[in-house]
Amino acid sequence: GFLHRVGEVDEDGNYEFENITLAYGKNDIRLLFYGPLGQVREETERIDIQGSNVPKGKTHYKMTVLDANNSLLPITDENENENRGRKAYNLRVEHGINRFLSGYAAFVDIPTDFEDRQYLITGVNFNAFSGAGRLEINKELGGGAVLDSRFATTLLGVNINFQNSLFRDFESRDAGFGDNKLEHETRLALSKNTVTPFGRLGLSAGASHQERESNSRNTNLNFGQSLSNTKLRLTNNMRGTVRNDSLQNLTGTVAANYSLSKNLGFSTNLNYLFQPTFSLTTAQSFLRYRRDKFSASFNVNQDLQNKGTTAGLLTAYDFGYFTAALDLDWSRGDGLSASLRTSTSLAPLGENGKYQARSRSNISQSVVHANVFLDKDQDGVFGPDDQ
Repeated sequence: GFLHRVGEVDEDGNYEFENITLAYGKNDIRLLFYGPLGQVREETERIDIQGSNVPKGKTHYKMTVLDANNSLLPITDENENENRGRKAYNLRVEHGINRFLSGYAAFVDIPTDFEDRQYLITGVNFNAFSGAGRLEINKELGGGAVLDSRFATTLLGVNINFQNSLFRDFESRDAGFGDNKLEHETRLALSKNTVTPFGRLGLSAGASHQERESNSRNTNLNFGQSLSNTKLRLTNNMRGTVRNDSLQNLTGTVAANYSLSKNLGFSTNLNYLFQPTFSLTTAQSFLRYRRDKFSASFNVNQDLQNKGTTAGLLTAYDFGYFTAALDLDWSRGDGLSASLRTSTSLAPLGENGKYQARSRSNISQSVVHANVFLDKDQDGVFGPDDQ
């Protein structure tokens, strides 16, 4: 596997990882979350992009109405959004033609900062040549169009993803507006995993090329290598940018994760600049310990350009109803600072709607309670003879 992205949750509690390439077949996605009080949470999801066509003779309908400009619980009237009350609509129908082919059509109405824009979309999904593909035409009402083709397959153990899009006076949030709108976009991603005597080796390479109406040409390159076994994972990721046929920069990150024991783990990463001149930029190291309800972490960050150093120590304990933590931070310029933190989650999940406090988030909990029983006497009422 590969370390694809490292990011932070925004102020609304949302996280987003864009342009993650999925291989043909089953893709196991693993998300690891670290909370401000030492919390650790893991989510896994399997995405299968093979054989996803609608069955022959079946028709699927889908309608979506989205109002992303209104808050569910408005707190203040300040900074009212001028798009308030404007909704986005998506109507889609897909029909299975045979076991290898399905066709679809959609109508999309999206509000933008300038005006509402409507799009008609039609295309086919197909399974062929041991892969899965899509051919789609997207027409903006009163505007241009785009022809988009995509194909994913596996050849000689190499996962291949290819996308090519041709634009003609087409404008959207993704394609851009005015002189900044796209004319051509191509993406290619290759990856391969293999087993070696030292562990599982992963190799990846990818490129995306864009040409815009303003005559600008941008190409983004990425290369990845990883080696992992039961205790150790080593990764190296390199990213490059080519603008108007000139290499602008080439950066990379080398990372290592080592499991010292069941409860203790160590990780470190080193960021470097390879082009235009080679230099080491930043380094980070983390030591994390977790056992039962107690957790602790120690981190050191080094700015290798400005010679700045910061370090932090966090200890936390989960009391069940809330979590309390002591956070110590030190920097070369500001010295030592300390803070006490606590967090809890309150929701009406108790009996008869009573509020309950928990140290873990209640967001994923349901307020619906139900009892299931086997009605042996078939009277519709739970009795002494039922189970």
